[in-house]
Amino acid sequence: MSGLHKRLQQLRKEKGLNQIEFCRKAKKKELIVDVRRYRLIESGKTKVSLNEIATIVKALGISANELFGSYDDSSSPVNVDCNSTKKILINELREIGK
Repeated sequence: MSGLHKRLQQLRKEKGLNQIEFCRKAKKKELIVDVRRYRLIESGKTKVSLNEIATIVKALGISANELFGSYDDSSSPVNVDCNSTKKILINELREIGK
């Protein structure tokens, strides 16, 4: 999933937060986002789990669709191999978020 780390960085910056502020905001929402781990995720130096994506999405206060783009959006900021993969990921994130 290339581009996810860039998209996370873009969304965080749109919220006007640096990485430390973002992790503190997540903590206030009782979500655990370790700043060292988040830096690795955002730099693209590590793989990210669905649970981590779900936590980050909640902490940013966005939907999975905002992160991945809509199903039929060919200009999606995250380059996913196919729409069915995107649908599966979004559905799994919704289940984790319940």
